[in-house]
Amino acid sequence: EEPDNESTTVQDLASKGIPQLQSEVVEKDKIEVKNFFFGAIVSSGEGESEKKEVLASIGALESFEYDFVSAVYSVSRDNKEAVAFLQGHGEKSVTTTDLVKSYEISNVSISIEEGKKGFFVAAASSETEAAVAAVEKEFVEPKTLIIAGPTSNLSEAEISVLDEFVAKGGKVILLSEKINIDIEQGFVTKNIENNINDFTKKYGIEINNDLVYDASNSPIYLQQYLVPIEYPYWVKAVKDNFGDHPALSKIESLTFLWTSSLKLEDKEGYEVESLIDSSAKGESVSENISISPDANLSFLDGKKRTLSAISTAQDGGGQVIVFGDSDFVSPTFMQPIANNEIFFTNLVDSISSSANLSSIRTKNISDRPIKEISDSERNYWKFFAIAGGTIILSAYGFLRLRKRKRLSVSV
Repeated sequence: EEPDNESTTVQDLASKGIPQLQSEVVEKDKIEVKNFFFGAIVSSGEGESEKKEVLASIGALESFEYDFVSAVYSVSRDNKEAVAFLQGHGEKSVTTTDLVKSYEISNVSISIEEGKKGFFVAAASSETEAAVAAVEKEFVEPKTLIIAGPTSNLSEAEISVLDEFVAKGGKVILLSEKINIDIEQGFVTKNIENNINDFTKKYGIEINNDLVYDASNSPIYLQQYLVPIEYPYWVKAVKDNFGDHPALSKIESLTFLWTSSLKLEDKEGYEVESLIDSSAKGESVSENISISPDANLSFLDGKKRTLSAISTAQDGGGQVIVFGDSDFVSPTFMQPIANNEIFFTNLVDSISSSANLSSIRTKNISDRPIKEISDSERNYWKFFAIAGGTIILSAYGFLRLRKRKRLSVSV
């Protein structure tokens, strides 16, 4: 029986977070509106110990497997791993949908007062105190800390807290360039004023004061152009230039938006390696930068440029992962580069002990770029396409002629 808006079923499911949906159907040669439900509730335990995840509306079947397994994984754990986003230095918000599903997410600041150092999130002790903004510091110990696009300096004391976090086995993901664009002013570059290199250099990674552009790039969509145009400052990194990391195992390509390159050096006690590189035609510029789509760019000094790197403590402790691009998973640019979001969430999974969801999530990857080949290999296939057909036809004609001659002699 089709439930109406006042039925107990509708009200009960609505209270549990599953709304009633409507759809037009053709029945007996006429169009009618039908009510239906298309959601699920995954639960574990009973009474006060019950844990529940609601899939309110299953809108895309291609993502249902991940959503369902993620919900089962969530209700089967006593506690979710904690992932924190640092704030207080002009950082950006890069929380993705999958991160919210899988982790306890919190925005944290660094405390160095009252003899207790660490990360805290402001939490009101009661509704009354919240109303008057009287808060107490609630310290948290995240598994992974994400620093996205800081625009002001960290104090020496704050950096010491980060170092202690890494020394105790913590994982830090940093997204920060030295040059970016002022979106409000259009295609105008601006310097990023932060001292984040004071932290990263201790682990063998330094963000260069430059912007990378590449012959391998993603198109940009602008109103003044009728079609998408190539934009070298949107660097497209492909699988051939990825490092050996589980988060990259099924990723085919990633796009970096106005990214700085990274400088790597050996550091005692740490293994420093490139995670993602540009193509062999990557260039960098640090002065007189024009990032207009109409800029005439030179590709005379091309080589692979490091776009992301990872430093791992050799004693099995912490990790520092650096990207030279704070827009890498920015919601402002997420739509044309969804692979970035998938990879970023896989990366958090792989370093936060939840990597079992990564293989499911990567099934939704849609960008399968054509593999780049060298000039010599390209010329080989060009010659084969032009001359190969002629050679094959000539050989076939020669064999046919010999066969006819043998038949005439035998007769």
